Amino acid sequence: MSDGPSLMDDKEATRLRLELRRIPRTPIRSVQADELVKVRGFVALEGSAVPAPVTGTPCAIYCVDAKLVQRSLEWTGWTEEKRHQFESLTGPTFEESFNVWPGWQSSPLPRETGGRDLVLDDGQGRAQVRIEHAQLSLLGNWRTSLATNRTHFLSRRSLRARDHNTELEYRELTVVPGEILTVFGRAVYEADPDPPPSGPHPYRAVPLRSVFAAGPASPLYIVQEHVVALDAVG
Repeated sequence: MSDGPSLMDDKEATRLRLELRRIPRTPIRSVQADELVKVRGFVALEGSAVPAPVTGTPCAIYCVDAKLVQRSLEWTGWTEEKRHQFESLTGPTFEESFNVWPGWQSSPLPRETGGRDLVLDDGQGRAQVRIEHAQLSLLGNWRTSLATNRTHFLSRRSLRARDHNTELEYRELTVVPGEILTVFGRAVYEADPDPPPSGPHPYRAVPLRSVFAAGPASPLYIVQEHVVALDAVG
């Protein structure tokens, strides 16, 4: 089993989201050790963000599916005609707006997931979330780019674009600092190496923090929420 997080398939992720809507959210400061709870908060990092493999977006977690696609010559004229129509438009580029066509030669690349442990802050408490072995439900769409525009990504995998008829079709899912996540799992309490200032502590008291981590009999689910308020979803 990989040490990193893993992406849930669409059916599993949809079922999980529906189940989580029926479970009340627990404030992080009220989490009890070894209790199965749902918490939600804003993502923060205790160190530098990790660059996403394709775009370089600074993030906490990423998952990339990609494939190299060789366009057939008979479609070259069609794509050039559509490209001219896009020259006067703003928004997504031509390469991001048209998916590859059936019949083009496609070479899938291995899925890549990674990132670093993060901190979840709901305004009343903070918890560390360890992403090792976590199961992810992330949101995002496929995009298409000329492979010659993604040479950095390809060269690090000992790949190269053969010509301008080679495309990289990819889905790069990222969790970035400041966005909202829902976490469902069990927490333990550990000494907090960087406790927030909260006035004097009792004599010999050790500041503690809750830590969510996956275990052999205790899965950890990390669910991305494209909302701007903690209570915008159930």
